Amino acid sequence: MEHQAAPSAHDGDPSPTIIVVDEERFMGDSSFARLREEGFEVRTFSGPADALAYLHRHPAEVVVCGLHMPEMNGFEFLNRTAAIYADIVRVLIGEREDKSVIHQAVAKGLVHNYLTRPWNYSSFRTLLKESLMKQRELREQHLREVLTTPDRLPSPPKFHVRLRTLLARESSSVQNIADEIEKDPVLVAKLLRVANSAYYGARSTISSVRDAVIFIGTEYIASLVMAIEAFHSVMRSTDQRSARVIDQLWHQALRRASVTKLLGTKWPGFREPNSAYVGGLLQDLGFVVRLSYEPERFFQYQALALSGEMDRYEAERKIFTITHDDVGAALFRFWNLPVELVGAIAHHHRAAGEDPLTQILQIGDILELGDATSAHDPDLDPLIVQWAEKLRLKTPKGLQIRRAEAATQAAVDQPT
Repeated sequence: MEHQAAPSAHDGDPSPTIIVVDEERFMGDSSFARLREEGFEVRTFSGPADALAYLHRHPAEVVVCGLHMPEMNGFEFLNRTAAIYADIVRVLIGEREDKSVIHQAVAKGLVHNYLTRPWNYSSFRTLLKESLMKQRELREQHLREVLTTPDRLPSPPKFHVRLRTLLARESSSVQNIADEIEKDPVLVAKLLRVANSAYYGARSTISSVRDAVIFIGTEYIASLVMAIEAFHSVMRSTDQRSARVIDQLWHQALRRASVTKLLGTKWPGFREPNSAYVGGLLQDLGFVVRLSYEPERFFQYQALALSGEMDRYEAERKIFTITHDDVGAALFRFWNLPVELVGAIAHHHRAAGEDPLTQILQIGDILELGDATSAHDPDLDPLIVQWAEKLRLKTPKGLQIRRAEAATQAAVDQPT
């Protein structure tokens, strides 16, 4: 059984998620409450089976468990954890008399760090900080291998920068904007295709860039242009099979962006609907990077995801280790996109905390997919149901089952 964690704030980098198991034995200490106060996302479980079920669908950076647990011992639990997340930091808590056996586990690489009772917050915080630093170094090295090879690193969309500059001038007219876009024939073709697609619902054919700018709106035109450029620049030279998948990802991005844009305009107190729109367009660009530069591994991932053996996010971790949200966030940091947007994209399969943009991207993704079994913050499930009803969309798969189970239980509990 999972115990509710306090929401955490985050910046451009995902706040580390710490999984804590066997809390009855060592949660009397206030250490984990203090970690939450410092911005960590702490998920606590009373048993290893529930923790493993959570980890199969949600990323985490650290797992902490006791050596002596009733369902399975800490070694077995950490071994299963390592099979799900090879690079997760594994911390074991034991008694003084367990030191020799714990040292053997450390030597074999099963455990990264350990604490023996009695222990204090200062020692645990130092251990945690050192472990996360090592993990981050390994992840950054892997990301550099993925992104920073000179012939691989996609350039930031330069045309988008010029268009933003033009839009910032009060003297610029719709025609000025259209003239700038028309300098790129490939961009014109893609823009007109999008403007005439079902995602925008034009009642008559839009045949000019000027009409497209008016129809889409100057607030969103630069974002759409940036997304078109991003997909196009990352694609580089791909074979037909890869190009078809990238085209599918692009149309999925458009569908999702239409939902996130709607959520952004209706979300109470949220004043940046354009950020929600951009995030919806770009949050899966990491997949395009993978497909463009590692097509064979991408299709291995796709086959594994379609086999039904595991969900898509778990299949991606198994094949790539570093997932598309991390790849996309690293790329967008290089492109100097706003830190709030980078953080939300990095978190779109992780704990959302209280950040409305992250919540919007996750909810929009689930509503577009129509499937709540996709990796997301389970704390958002009630909001997903509310927004599905508010936007008159079908309740996503997975949540329908939970609602049916709740209704059945309510009927059973109803007094006769």
